[in-house]
Amino acid sequence: MHSLLEKLLKKRNIKDVRELDVEEQNTFDKWNKILSTSRPEWEDLEVFIKEQLNKAIQEVANPDNSSQKDAKLKAAITIFQSLLGFIQSPRADKETLEKYLNQLITQ
Repeated sequence: MHSLLEKLLKKRNIKDVRELDVEEQNTFDKWNKILSTSRPEWEDLEVFIKEQLNKAIQEVANPDNSSQKDAKLKAAITIFQSLLGFIQSPRADKETLEKYLNQLITQ
């Protein structure tokens, strides 16, 4: 439980969350989830971008698209690919360098 929620319960002399009614418990759970959620990690962003890229690729294949929609989808695909490259390139560079250094060490 988040410390702010603990303080709020203590201030209201509530010793256990089960003392709350159903609506209050739902609100408490919602607040606790919000306060406990951390910022998305690079991996989360990478998964999201891949999903959006796949959706755009599938949509661009629709022959009923207008030329304007087709152009927007192609631009989105380019942006998603650029973002993935930005996220993945440091990892790829690191892996390549690690392999190279390991080869130098083992030779």
